[in-house]
Amino acid sequence: MSQDSSDATSGLVSYVEAGCEGVTRSGQVLALAQYVVFGLFSALRVYALWDRNVLLFLLILGLNMVPVATNIYNFKTITVTLYTVFPALGAACIEISISLATRLAVVLADILVLVLTWMKTFGTRREASRIHIEVPMVTLLIRDGTIYFIALLAMNVAQILIQNISIFQLFSPVSQFITV
Repeated sequence: MSQDSSDATSGLVSYVEAGCEGVTRSGQVLALAQYVVFGLFSALRVYALWDRNVLLFLLILGLNMVPVATNIYNFKTITVTLYTVFPALGAACIEISISLATRLAVVLADILVLVLTWMKTFGTRREASRIHIEVPMVTLLIRDGTIYFIALLAMNVAQILIQNISIFQLFSPVSQFITV
């Protein structure tokens, strides 16, 4: 009976391991799609705010496309998919990849978007004050998307901390939810 149980378990493990590749590839495609969408959103925002400045658009877009390039490289060469069983959670497919350079490029893009947005916001505030129109700073910051871009920046910094500093790796399941 023990041998039959062992054979059944190894057959199930082989079946699930084969399924991990499909699940992993699907997840990779979806991850790449979200990087492209968020990168385009940030780049188009700067493009619109800075009077259709193509150079700034390409800079922000390029920095935001680093995750696409590094992930494609990782998916083809470095990424390893493991099948494992967690006692409390059950079976799972785990993907191992390199992400520090990816996250740092995105953090830099987020900071640039914030700085460029604030430069335009404060220019608008200065111009409004010059013609004696009072606009609360909070209204301008909410209107210009500052809260959104600060949240993105915070999530990217949190992911760097969680994936690269050992004490934060205790919280590693959280990083799956903050991958942006």
